[in-house]
Amino acid sequence: MKKLFLLTFLAFGFVFAQDCETGNAIDRELGASCVPETVMRVVTLENAMTEAVVTLGVEPVGAADVELFNLLVNPETPIDVTDVGSRREPNLELIAQLTPDLIIGASWRMGSNYEELNAIAPTLAFLGSENLELMTDFFIKIAISLDKEAEAERHLITMEQAFAEATEVLAASN
Repeated sequence: MKKLFLLTFLAFGFVFAQDCETGNAIDRELGASCVPETVMRVVTLENAMTEAVVTLGVEPVGAADVELFNLLVNPETPIDVTDVGSRREPNLELIAQLTPDLIIGASWRMGSNYEELNAIAPTLAFLGSENLELMTDFFIKIAISLDKEAEAERHLITMEQAFAEATEVLAASN
């Protein structure tokens, strides 16, 4: 049943990833962004979004707060990418020099920088990662924008299996 839900959710993703003039329209909190069909160079501005991109097998060309990400989120396999500044105040000039195809971050941190970031490259701004539903939503949308739907499906199925196993263990311990 859960697999059917995940497949349905992924299929739903294709509905909002309709063609636009230069790629795919990806729906996110601040409206739709036209993402190129082939994204090779990604800059991430939030740890959760960096983790999503890396999980999907894409190493960003730049990320905000790389040292913090490596310390808190990914200490076993640290990423070695250009640090574009803090998540609150990314270095727009450095981001532009990296010539990204796509910028991904949290809408509540982008605030006044959104238009400048979107002028550099199409920018996806998502709500933060307060709950599993929000995280799953932006993970799927990021996967669609990176043409990594199959990888996303595998990760989500593995996650659901881990949840089911943990539920069984908890139930058995009572």
